[in-house]
Amino acid sequence: MRRLQGKRQTGDPSADNEEIVLVRGAHRSGSGNGGWLDMDWRWVFGRKVLGRAVMASSAENGAGMVGREPAACHITCFPPMAIPELQSQLPLLPAGSRAFAPANGSLVFETYEAGATHGRGSLGVGFTLDEGVVASVARLPGVTGAPHRDVAGESEIVVDGRRWDFPTVRQVIRQLALEPVRVTLTADLPFGCGFGMSGASALATAYALGAEFACPQSSFELAMVAHEAEVDQATGRGDVGGQFNGGFMMRTTLGAPLAVQWLPIGEAPVWCRIFGPISTSDVLRDAATMARVNAAGHAALEKLRSAREVDLNQLLHMSREFAEASGLLTSVRVRQSIEEAVAAGGQASMVMLGEAVVSSVPIDGARACRVVRQPARLLAPGERVERRLGAG
Repeated sequence: MRRLQGKRQTGDPSADNEEIVLVRGAHRSGSGNGGWLDMDWRWVFGRKVLGRAVMASSAENGAGMVGREPAACHITCFPPMAIPELQSQLPLLPAGSRAFAPANGSLVFETYEAGATHGRGSLGVGFTLDEGVVASVARLPGVTGAPHRDVAGESEIVVDGRRWDFPTVRQVIRQLALEPVRVTLTADLPFGCGFGMSGASALATAYALGAEFACPQSSFELAMVAHEAEVDQATGRGDVGGQFNGGFMMRTTLGAPLAVQWLPIGEAPVWCRIFGPISTSDVLRDAATMARVNAAGHAALEKLRSAREVDLNQLLHMSREFAEASGLLTSVRVRQSIEEAVAAGGQASMVMLGEAVVSSVPIDGARACRVVRQPARLLAPGERVERRLGAG
């Protein structure tokens, strides 16, 4: 963890998210010897509560400090929490070398280009699940960093027990690691099937490396490292933005890949059937395909913006129309599962980009999942990611 004295550090205060910061050892006592009164503080930053201080301990003589920054402080940044109403209940967890990022499914998208990698991305609609990727970072024993070392090249990436050459994650290592590491990734869903496992791997790795090496970057900046790796390696355009925020959301701001608008749909059970992968890079690099996708995506987003209200079934219906108009829906198996959901009184659509289906009702061969509004985060030592299946 990086500790800064006498200075507050935040991510992007203009973003629609909050960041929790622990401030320690902050207030000079009134005693004659000029000693320090050690206290714990919780500062909440973000558009809605920018600059408001909240007492996080019951330390004596602390009440007068609420709303004022201490004279000197140590600050630790934590990832953003996307549910403001839960802020006051969140524990102050220590940083660690493990992190979780949720799966992200895209329902509608259109891509855009810019001169710099950080300005490239996609607009669209998506959702995050209670499943995803856990990244664990460990420094390789007996190996120390040096300026001339190829830190990324000497690092190891292990996915579900097997070594992978994973360019997206390796780029994140190159940006953040100070010495060679072993990154161990445990994925709940298969790669290449439309659930943003590459983005989740990159984002969880970025958070874990940030904690392991006390990187100065905020969670916002770490997420941008992951996003840029996704774009550079053509494994995704908008997944990291969804995983950074969580929930049902729409990305509508050009050049701001982490900015979202949450849709008025609460956490909800969904059913996902996965048949197999589709090469994201092949689709993104095919100019003719992307021309159709972008035209259909733009029309779908305009329709969604003009809708007075939207629920899960309406959203899935719009997504299916996009999949048809874009030419992406070519799988007979996906089409049959969608028709099964409609016949059962629900709606379903293709998950972009994979040979997979997400449905609002149970369908044959599908696994029960849950859309949750919980973003990527560091994990405390021994913490397990709990699935939250059940009624909405």
